[in-house]
Amino acid sequence: MNWGPPARVASDGGDGEILVYAKEEYLNFTKQTFHFYDYKMFYVNKKGKIYHWVTQRQHIPPMQIDLNVYKRN
Repeated sequence: MNWGPPARVASDGGDGEILVYAKEEYLNFTKQTFHFYDYKMFYVNKKGKIYHWVTQRQHIPPMQIDLNVYKRN
C-alpha cells in the first residue's frame, strides 16, 4: 500500500493479474546520465494472493512494455 497504485495492470494469461510497479532512476557516470526503470512485477491470483514476482531493470517506460511476454501460460 505504501507504493500506491501500480503503473500498469495486465492479465497473467489466466484468471489473475500482473501488477507492474516502476521506479524511474538516473545514474551519472563520467559526464553521462543513464536513464532506466526498476521494475517489480507481481503475479496475483483471483483471491489476491501473490504467487510469483519478477524484478528487473529496463530502459523501456512502463506504458511501452509488452506484458504479453510475461504471461504465465
